[in-house]
Amino acid sequence: MKLEIIKQPKTVYGLSIRTMNKNEMNQETAKIGDLWTSFSSKVSPLLGEAEAIYGVYSSYDSDHSGEFNVTAASEKKVEATESVVIESGRYLVFSAQGEMPQVVIQAWTDIWNYFSDEKSEYERLYKTDFELYDEPSRIKVYIGIK
Repeated sequence: MKLEIIKQPKTVYGLSIRTMNKNEMNQETAKIGDLWTSFSSKVSPLLGEAEAIYGVYSSYDSDHSGEFNVTAASEKKVEATESVVIESGRYLVFSAQGEMPQVVIQAWTDIWNYFSDEKSEYERLYKTDFELYDEPSRIKVYIGIK
């Protein structure tokens, strides 16, 4: 992991849902998988092959236990998408490479483990976090920090 500062906000466009971690642990109430399925069928075909894909986590009610928005997005605005802003600020970046979706699960496991450790150097901000898929088998997860 490394510290990165994003100096300018970035607007991306996609499909959004509102959820909470507790609901995502139950197959009957989970929404994130269906969001990505919808994005893949409705938005991805309209994007260029080299288009970076984002998973943006925003509008947190509180911390990891509250509700938040998830937006599957790209930098290209296409019909029926909404905008979300990736805020400027300090981010801790976790990278992982491998087969999807296992690599995503591994990256988030590393993030949960890091921030649940009382000795962690950084504290989460819970403002904007995002995943960046800029290569087929690589993910970078940017976690906003104080």
